[in-house]
Amino acid sequence: MALRKRRLSYTMKKSLHILTVRSSALLALLLILCLQATCCCAETPETSMPFSIEAMLAANSKEMVLSRHESISCTLERPFAGDFSFYCDREIYLEADPEKTFMVESGESWYDLNPGGEKKKPATIFFAMPDAERDALIAATPIPTLDVYTTMEEEVQSVTENEDGTLTVVTRLSADQLAARIERNEESFPDEFLGNPAETVYTLDAGTLEVLSIIDSVLVGGEKIIYSNETAVYDASRPECYDRICALRNEFGAAEEGHMRTVTVIYDAGTEAEEIYTFNVNESVLVSPHLKDGYSEERRESFEGNGLGNLTIWAVPAAAETESLKEQ
Repeated sequence: MALRKRRLSYTMKKSLHILTVRSSALLALLLILCLQATCCCAETPETSMPFSIEAMLAANSKEMVLSRHESISCTLERPFAGDFSFYCDREIYLEADPEKTFMVESGESWYDLNPGGEKKKPATIFFAMPDAERDALIAATPIPTLDVYTTMEEEVQSVTENEDGTLTVVTRLSADQLAARIERNEESFPDEFLGNPAETVYTLDAGTLEVLSIIDSVLVGGEKIIYSNETAVYDASRPECYDRICALRNEFGAAEEGHMRTVTVIYDAGTEAEEIYTFNVNESVLVSPHLKDGYSEERRESFEGNGLGNLTIWAVPAAAETESLKEQ
């Protein structure tokens, strides 16, 4: 009996020792895993927050941004396409680059073709369409922050939640997708960079997904070459160029008798669908019509008159205009 007790005691001690060793090993393994997990999290603190390109686009629509803010101002540095900035509030959209300033206000579009210079060179675009169509078109005009640079084709690589309340989103475009974007945006781009993929890094407000900055880079070998760097400011004041373009509009928006000309736009001339729009403009202002979607200018004719003369523009379906060019 005593021998059995000693054997049982020895067996229990041996089992306890093995269990202790195993427990210690397990504890050490768990500790190592925890440390590894902590290190990984420190390096890439990716978030489980739901994210999609669609949600980002929706959050940065003109309607959503201006429902939360009085205005938005953005500056873009583009080494291969030229820098420009824009400002948008509930009344105007204003875009400026070194060669021109463009403003849309209450349906009127005005250009300053010599921003900051001594020579006054204004131009205007008028909407050759019914007022309701014009108003709907203006209301639907997007803020170009995301409209120009973001596409649904972008593949999300990572979403990281930062301690300062922002998100860092990294997306990727293939070489073909980048080439299509460049062509669509009519950007000047060095030939040696074509055929390479691109990466975009968005910094967003974590709560609203509003864009704070966007950095676009083309990936050439192991190097990232920035081709667009954009920063956004919300509730911004109107820029200085606003006053200049308003002054031009006020000066050239009207003219003395004898210094006006008539511009006529005719849609589908000679058909049952024919529509005619007529505008009186200052003879010193360059003019161009904003046609309805799907139409192009087929030809222009100037008639004898004051200044540059009266102007008639024929608007034809874009397909018909293409066929006309083929016949020529």
